[in-house]
Amino acid sequence: MPERFAEYAKVTDTHLGNIDKTLATLAENTAAMNRRLDSLGERVDSLGEKVEKNSVDINGLGDMFREEVKAQSSFRGTYAVDAWRKDYREVAWLFACRHGLRLIKTRQVPDDVLENWLANNVALIESLDLRDRAWRTFPGADLVAEVRDLQARPDSTPAYYIALEASYTVEKEDILKSTDHARIIRAVTGVDTYAVVAGVNLDDEMDAETLSRVHSAAERFIETDDPETAFWHRLHSADLRPSEPR
Repeated sequence: MPERFAEYAKVTDTHLGNIDKTLATLAENTAAMNRRLDSLGERVDSLGEKVEKNSVDINGLGDMFREEVKAQSSFRGTYAVDAWRKDYREVAWLFACRHGLRLIKTRQVPDDVLENWLANNVALIESLDLRDRAWRTFPGADLVAEVRDLQARPDSTPAYYIALEASYTVEKEDILKSTDHARIIRAVTGVDTYAVVAGVNLDDEMDAETLSRVHSAAERFIETDDPETAFWHRLHSADLRPSEPR
């Protein structure tokens, strides 16, 4: 009997020894895993710092890009106005036939005249129920041109006027300004006035109602005879390039 107990104890000791080895191995593996997790945590923290830094850099680039787009838009808008000032006489011809004119001459209406029209016709213009903004934009209109028969006296009543707004991309505000200005001129002078917007393209986010008020065909625009509509004079990008330095 004592021999059996001794043998059993020996076997038990062997098992316990194996368990101790297993636990030791498990402890080592756990420690190694913890070291790996710590290392992974450091890498994640480092990666987070890099992502944050890159995010700052990207935001900085985004700000630079937005500023660049605004600068280019302003730059191209300036050349859109310049291109129109060279081109508006061609547009004036589009309406000559309607007034029975074969030969015409055009002249830009000075800003001080526009201001006098406002000052001398406040009640009349207020009755048009235009946007308050029209009082501020009218004196600084991109262009108001008067058109006469070629042989007419300079002080004669114009056959018609053109109220223009020019932008590289024609937006809703350009259309509203041109139609507001045309309505003011028509009310003050009693002379037909055509609202015109000049640009390379139309804003692709323009709402359908506003878009329906823009016509690219002169005949259709004239037939509509609606003071809320504007004629789109399409410019080409090549026309907006600055002159080569000499």
